[in-house]
Amino acid sequence: MSTLDTTPSFYDDLVWACSNLCDLLECENEALRQHDMMAVREMSDNKVSLAKYYEQAMTALNDDPDLAQSLTEDQNQDLVAWGEALKELVQTNMMLLKVEIEAGRYLMDAVVETARTQAPPAVHYSPEGQLDQKTSGEGSALTFNKVL
Repeated sequence: MSTLDTTPSFYDDLVWACSNLCDLLECENEALRQHDMMAVREMSDNKVSLAKYYEQAMTALNDDPDLAQSLTEDQNQDLVAWGEALKELVQTNMMLLKVEIEAGRYLMDAVVETARTQAPPAVHYSPEGQLDQKTSGEGSALTFNKVL
């Protein structure tokens, strides 16, 4: 009988989910460092699928704590190591995503403020039906046609 035949399926599922999530997070973290949001978007569906698969594998262990008793010491140590690697990558991923979001917000605020202060005076009708000139872009709308 081979080792594969005696390995609990939840163990194989967890190792597969962890290894694939770690690989994906390493790629996503590098894309975030390079500010390659297109690559991050392309990985998002796979990230969600892998996270669900990981959750399902963990649910089996949580639902039946006796399953952990079926693990060898090496398998237990492997799962702990995978868990620690995944935890570190997730923390880095959260930090990089937060930085990217804040940078995007900062950029949008700067663009809006620049547009507001640099906009030519807008002409509007007053409630009395007279032309009314606003200054510094007050009351003007700003729109974007491209995703930043």
